[in-house]
Amino acid sequence: MRQEFRELELLDEITKLRYEGELPDCVEGNFRNPLIRSYQKWKGTDYVPSLTHPALKWSVTDPLPLLPVVTDAPWQIIDKKKKKDDDSETAVEGKTTNIQPGFVAAKGSVPVKLEKSENLKRLTI
Repeated sequence: MRQEFRELELLDEITKLRYEGELPDCVEGNFRNPLIRSYQKWKGTDYVPSLTHPALKWSVTDPLPLLPVVTDAPWQIIDKKKKKDDDSETAVEGKTTNIQPGFVAAKGSVPVKLEKSENLKRLTI
């Protein structure tokens, strides 16, 4: 947890510098880990932002090492219009029309059917 807060301190500093236009182009990254890593390479792993709480400050005896390179999992956009086989359609895929926009049901999950009276009770509570 301490590591998490230390990384947040660095992200606060990066955000401040970017807002003020003082962040160099060498500090870049689309995700948290690569961004912090590039900042550490620029400033060094010994640099501690000035507003860091004393309980979170790192030093030679309690270092914040250079973050490891993390390869993010590739993203895949699923097209609802394309279906492999109509026969292979699961119960969830066939009944996603009533689900909130932007919500994607987990593969293999089964929708819970409520009685009309139960739906009315939920709406009136």
